[in-house]
Amino acid sequence: MTFSLSINVILTQVLAEAALRHHLKTDRPALLTLDHREALATLARGAFGMICLALIPAITGCSLGTDDASPVTGHDLLQADIDIPPGTSPVALRLLLEHAMASHILAEAYSGTDPHLSDTFRQEYDTALRSARSALTLPAATDATIQPAWL
Repeated sequence: MTFSLSINVILTQVLAEAALRHHLKTDRPALLTLDHREALATLARGAFGMICLALIPAITGCSLGTDDASPVTGHDLLQADIDIPPGTSPVALRLLLEHAMASHILAEAYSGTDPHLSDTFRQEYDTALRSARSALTLPAATDATIQPAWL
């Protein structure tokens, strides 16, 4: 089944979470804004690639989209072909993947400025990945390896 994740949807979630953290916490982390969109979109592509690697062998195809992720052109989709077992909700899996991506982006964004907050988001990312692997009936952890073509 092909899953399409919108960078714009994920960045909306990232910005909302960052805004809530900024306004509700006394030691306020820096506020992420739409001015950071291009950097956050780059982090989104990286997060998606990490998720594709983490879900091997259920991933049968992965596309990081194009560098033109503007809402005008609509080229902001990241796509993955995932073999899902019967009984697994595609909607629930998509939401889980979006949450994992948002958590990864926030962990990376705050890694140099707020290590505690970054660790919190990294733990959310790890939990979301474990849940996705469980839903796909994959072992709890895997080491992705790339085999050279000459072997």
